[in-house]
Amino acid sequence: MLSKLINENPQVFLEAKQFSNACFSGKRWGGNAILILLDTALTSSGLKYFTVVVPRVKTFENKFLEKHGSLEKASKIKCDNPELLALFNNKRVWNVFCETAKALLETKREMNFENDFDALKHWAENADETNWSNDAVGKINGIGLNSFQYLRMQAGIDTLMPDKIILRFMEKELKVTFSNQPEAIEKFDFLRNKYGMDAVTFCWFVWLLVSDKPRKNR
Repeated sequence: MLSKLINENPQVFLEAKQFSNACFSGKRWGGNAILILLDTALTSSGLKYFTVVVPRVKTFENKFLEKHGSLEKASKIKCDNPELLALFNNKRVWNVFCETAKALLETKREMNFENDFDALKHWAENADETNWSNDAVGKINGIGLNSFQYLRMQAGIDTLMPDKIILRFMEKELKVTFSNQPEAIEKFDFLRNKYGMDAVTFCWFVWLLVSDKPRKNR
């Protein structure tokens, strides 16, 4: 079924590969850790991705990146910052953004990294989804397993984000059974070998199939 869908939607698959290649090459959002964190924080609220999340990340990039564009600067932002609430009026989202920046700043200082993305990459490589709730990022209020995995994916880790769209697709289209999200992540190892597709490309392909992105822009 997956091969059939890919053959029927070659442009969607090509886009999925472009997204995953950007993740694996460290060029997601131009390799800017702050924009990756904001993408993750906004996405954690279940917002429509292409019509809500992406425009707001781009607006932040244009208006606020110079002012808040480092882990150190972002970690000092208050979640009730009026400028940022004007961009998106949700304190929980900004709390996720700021607290994640604080956690990664600790990693950056401990490992003596010069680059913010290096700190994000190091965290993502060493984070354990089977013990995510005890992770410094996983403990943040508003970060669930989905956001935890999505952040790791954007940093270039070949892992699955087990959101409801992915789980529904795995059950309905691929006939995979599982009892919970961690088991779904484990089961994708079988799918990876069966279909020869990495988890990141798989997620993007499924998301794009059902996304809010206008088809005419594809």
